[in-house]
Amino acid sequence: PARLRLRRDVRALLQTTGTAAILVTHDRTEAMAMSDIAAVVIGGRVRQIGPVSDVFSRPADAEVAASLGIEAVLPAHVVGSSGGVIEVSVDDVSVDEAMLHVAEREPIAPGARVYACIRAEDVTLETRSPGQVSTRNHLAARIVSIASEGPIDRVTLDCGFALDALITRRSRDELNLAPGAQVTAAIKATSVHLVPRF
Repeated sequence: PARLRLRRDVRALLQTTGTAAILVTHDRTEAMAMSDIAAVVIGGRVRQIGPVSDVFSRPADAEVAASLGIEAVLPAHVVGSSGGVIEVSVDDVSVDEAMLHVAEREPIAPGARVYACIRAEDVTLETRSPGQVSTRNHLAARIVSIASEGPIDRVTLDCGFALDALITRRSRDELNLAPGAQVTAAIKATSVHLVPRF
C-alpha cells in the first residue's frame, strides 16, 4: 500500500511542479502508471521510445515485445488482406488452426514475415460457440494449466501454439474450467499487433 501511495504522490508532485524525472524500473505496471514517455532499454541500448501507450501497445520488435511482458510473440507470415483486415498464418502450425485476423493499421505485403504479438489480458475464453460478435479470432484450444496469480488466474492454452489468457476466478468457476478442457480463445483483431521479422 505504501508503494502505491508513494507512486501516486510522486506523480502528482511532478505534474504539479512541471518537473521532468527519469524513473528506471523493471515493473511494467509502475512504468505505465508513472510515465508519459517510455524508453525500452535492452542490453544497454534504447530500443524504442515514445508515449507510454504507444510503446506498450505497439512494440517495435519481438525483443521489445517480450521485454514488455507480451506473453505470445508468434513467428508468422502475412497471407493477404481485405476490408481492413490482414490474414496472418502462424508458422509451423496447420493453416486451419493458425490463421489470425489482424486490424490493418498499415499495409503489409503478402508473404511478409512478422511476429504476431498477443497479450494474455486480450484473450477471452468461451465454452460455447459464439453468436454474432465483433471478435474476429476464435481459436479452438485445450487448457494445459491454470495458475493462480493473486486475484486472477493465468490459463495456459494449446491452440496449436502456446497462448495465455488472464481471467477472474469467478469466470473460471462459472465456465467450469480445468486442465484438459476444450475451449475457444477469442481475440479481437485490434488486439493483435504485428512487428516485422528480419
